[in-house]
Amino acid sequence: MLNIDFLKKFQKVLVKRILPCFCVVALCSSNVLFAVHAKERNITVTDGSLVYEAEVENQTVSELLESLSITLGENDQLNVDLNTNCGEVTDIVIDRATHAYVVVDGDAKAYYTQGNTVAEFLAEQNITLNELDTVTPSLDSVVYNGLIVRITRYAVTEEIVTEEIPFETQTRENSELLKGKTQTAVEGENGTKEYVYQVTYENGVEVSRVLVEERIAKEPVTQIEEIGTKEPAPKKNLKVSSVSASLNYTDVFQVKATAYDPSAGTRTATGQKVQVGIIAVDPDIIPLGTKLYVESADGGKSWVYGYCVAGDTGGAIQDYKIDLFFNTHQEAMNFGVRQANVYILE
Repeated sequence: MLNIDFLKKFQKVLVKRILPCFCVVALCSSNVLFAVHAKERNITVTDGSLVYEAEVENQTVSELLESLSITLGENDQLNVDLNTNCGEVTDIVIDRATHAYVVVDGDAKAYYTQGNTVAEFLAEQNITLNELDTVTPSLDSVVYNGLIVRITRYAVTEEIVTEEIPFETQTRENSELLKGKTQTAVEGENGTKEYVYQVTYENGVEVSRVLVEERIAKEPVTQIEEIGTKEPAPKKNLKVSSVSASLNYTDVFQVKATAYDPSAGTRTATGQKVQVGIIAVDPDIIPLGTKLYVESADGGKSWVYGYCVAGDTGGAIQDYKIDLFFNTHQEAMNFGVRQANVYILE
């Protein structure tokens, strides 16, 4: 006859030592059958403010969460791997990702983050801050679902604006310049003034402009105009040769005469072909086109050039000076420089 008290004592010992798997021990005596199952374990599942106490047997963490109707988002994290057997863990902690927004550079974007503070959130998303940027709320603020983080970008640049400084004009007398004539001795040049501004931009829009410096980049050059004060040579009525004595003229000048030839050019300043009888003059003294008669200052005793027309000019022909044309270079050289009378014909 099998001792019933002994069997009960044996059953208690066997349950304490059984492995966490299903086994059946059949103890048969007097038609008595005992079935012994694997021992269940308790696991704590923490999901934010929710805490679950679950009895588990031979199942994975993934299977346990499914049995508790707990789903994980793409960015949620666990402290253990989903494929881990529940027998190897005692606690499961779910770290839910926080859904937050960032508004920066005119664009709003949504993110999931595991960061606890705004600083950690931005670093996790590789969003960099410049030295002058501001963040709302502050970087040490706690991140929560629906949080909107606003980043204001600031930039400070230096901008230079230029302004033209008009040149001044001064006049002075020139005793070597014929009275009534003017000339520019020094060409004027405008200067440049620079204004240096410190410009602040907020999110790419100018919000502040402060003048920090004014400077002269280039000094203007004063223009100098000269006014002639030299009196023209007095008109003289000279005794003329027998030829010129019969001339009808309105005025006579005593001038310095030089000579030139075709090597100076084949066309005059008025476009005529150079030839004997066309001479160069200063148009301010003798207008171009004036009919003339030229002879030596002694009334034509030494030489006579004769009838001619004021039809050319020259850079060196200024004031009471004329330049007589000759056909050959030798003739011009032979003439050289002489004093002459110029008769202004009617």
